[in-house]
Amino acid sequence: MRIKSNKVIRSADYTEIGLKTIVGKNISNNFPVHTHESYIIGLLTSGATYCYTLRGTALLTAGDIYLINAREPHSFQNPNSGVYDYLTFCCSKRLLTNIFAPKSEVNQSPLSLYFIDIKLKDAQLFDTLLQTYRLLQKKSTPEAKQTSINTALDELIKHCNVTFFPEVIKNKAQLFIEQNPQLNLSLTELAKIANLSPYHFLRQFKKEVGVSPYQYQLQLRIKVAQSLLQQNYSIAEVALETGFTDQSHFTRFFRKHVGINPGEYINCNR
Repeated sequence: MRIKSNKVIRSADYTEIGLKTIVGKNISNNFPVHTHESYIIGLLTSGATYCYTLRGTALLTAGDIYLINAREPHSFQNPNSGVYDYLTFCCSKRLLTNIFAPKSEVNQSPLSLYFIDIKLKDAQLFDTLLQTYRLLQKKSTPEAKQTSINTALDELIKHCNVTFFPEVIKNKAQLFIEQNPQLNLSLTELAKIANLSPYHFLRQFKKEVGVSPYQYQLQLRIKVAQSLLQQNYSIAEVALETGFTDQSHFTRFFRKHVGINPGEYINCNR
């Protein structure tokens, strides 16, 4: 008899303000190296886990706020096989730039925000972000939601160290993968798009993106799959649409990257 999982991964999109929230409960698995287009402001609400980034390693414990930069390779490793709960705000570049960028620089050349700290420990800020999430869940206008998240981010800026860098332009192969995540693309084909040898292309891609072309395409497929599952596509349809060889293959990679299997994800996000 199969034991029902008590893991929960629940997401909510607030596209109109450039925000997505994700809640994870009773999470016990590790998450492999991956990147996001958005910035991650996370709350560890219980338990503990290690966060690995280019900036270093941090042991996150209950009450910690963790900060992940857009496009920054990172992973989570669970110590002692315990369980933990988290809440993340996935913030678009536009949303954070409007809050953090120096006013004199907003209309100049594009800048990318860069969090220097991996984690913060501030009970009042933690509670402010938690209350913001609860306000977002309530029925309200986009303007009210925008005001709520802006207030929380205004508070965050007082507690963290940031800097700015010129925005990095994506290479042609990266853009091609983003536009065609479902295609089975060989290293040779992608290298040709980038006008490089396969050897030099692989090195350059990993240097610029932080993961291999295969890993990058895989995480994009999973992201598309999550969206399709929330639109009531069947698991078999999603596996086919996202380029996996079969449903079993899709389920295995989905669980590895999301933390639960597709069926559980559907139940959590109804």
